Amino acid sequence: MKDHKMTIDTTLPLSPSRRMPWNLFIFVALACTTVVFGSLTIWTDPVEGWLHAARYTARLSFPIFLTAFLASSLAYWLPSETTRWLRANRRYLGLSFAFAHFVHLGALITYLNLSGDNSRSLQTFLGGGGAYVMIALMALTSNNWSQRTLGPKAWGWLHWFGVYYIWFIFTFSYLGRVTKDVPQEPRIIYITLFGLAVTALLVRIATRIAKRRA
Repeated sequence: MKDHKMTIDTTLPLSPSRRMPWNLFIFVALACTTVVFGSLTIWTDPVEGWLHAARYTARLSFPIFLTAFLASSLAYWLPSETTRWLRANRRYLGLSFAFAHFVHLGALITYLNLSGDNSRSLQTFLGGGGAYVMIALMALTSNNWSQRTLGPKAWGWLHWFGVYYIWFIFTFSYLGRVTKDVPQEPRIIYITLFGLAVTALLVRIATRIAKRRA
């Protein structure tokens, strides 16, 4: 029973902050809008504009995901008012990530339709599509009613599997770009993003070990 509680605690909080942080949602919405319209303004060719909008909305959603992914660990290792707020609002961080990443999906679909780019493999579409299914399921069940209806075990495993699946897709997407012969951008960018993802996982593992030993 102890391990099961720990599993749930590493995903989304059972008792989130009662006050919904609208400022967080507004900030993410404004950031997404800025990225999309900024890309379309800088790159006047619609194909290039939507390509960069898709690319940078993904870059925007990644740190939001990592913040939710590490919220509990940050509160454990660096206790402060800020990290306690992050832990209490993991649910809303997760929803903000879902919003940003679906904006990314919209930009990506627009780019693919305009460009006719069909270079992506079936494996890429299936892996990425699976991530969006998990993001949608986690967003739709990030509420107290779903927790009660599914039960703590099923709800906990859904969110546990979902968060690690999304981590996997991000991580190996960046790794694939690191090893690509001609990367789309300077290789150091993808090395940094890949390193951040791996470091986040190691921090979560270290936190879990420390909690078990406490």
